[in-house]
Amino acid sequence: MKEAIAKRRAERGLAAPDEAEPQIPEASKPVSLEISIASKGETWELPWMCFNGACFSANAATPDGSGKAERLDIFYVQREVIIFGKNLLVLRKAVNAMMLSEIRETPNTYSDAAWDDSQPMIISITIKLREKRWFFTSLSS
Repeated sequence: MKEAIAKRRAERGLAAPDEAEPQIPEASKPVSLEISIASKGETWELPWMCFNGACFSANAATPDGSGKAERLDIFYVQREVIIFGKNLLVLRKAVNAMMLSEIRETPNTYSDAAWDDSQPMIISITIKLREKRWFFTSLSS
């Protein structure tokens, strides 16, 4: 029986139970994401229960138009968080798992040359109010 289950899992591209990623208990997951925007003196607290999804772009134009950077959009019911920076795939994975408790802009005192490339560097964060979109369907044919 174990062999049959392992064979089915392998056919579906699933990891064996002992190779699977460890499950994180719900109690240890953060309830919200705190976003600090030092350049504006703002701190936002966005609850994970209102999280709708995320979108990553590896080659987006920077907000000031001076070049290219990675972009990570985090969507909540009423807000959209737009992050520009480097190595944002690390953040995207943590966002998708709803495991982040805090995001903040990288201070201007850090230079690109001195930054550890294994860590995300956040150039800018913008939080926008999302437009309300209402979808209606017709029940008549």
